Amino acid sequence: MEMNIGIWWDAEVLNGRGTRTEFQHEPVYMQGPVNKRDVPCVGCSNYSACASEVTECSAFRNWTGRGDYKDSDVMRFVRAIKIED
Repeated sequence: MEMNIGIWWDAEVLNGRGTRTEFQHEPVYMQGPVNKRDVPCVGCSNYSACASEVTECSAFRNWTGRGDYKDSDVMRFVRAIKIED
């Protein structure tokens, strides 16, 4: 029986570079949104239920898209997470 071991890295995070040390002299710029607020799930009383039932509220959907949400959207319009194929 032949055993093969592969090593994988996320080239998109490294901007297509092979390793972080390949261009150590350049700063690493992380691409992605800058969130105005922390994730709305922190401190939410419905956190365990959402995690076990794989649901999300309006505040979480807004936060993932824009980085901000209204306090009134926490635990509002809770529904199953849509997974796109």
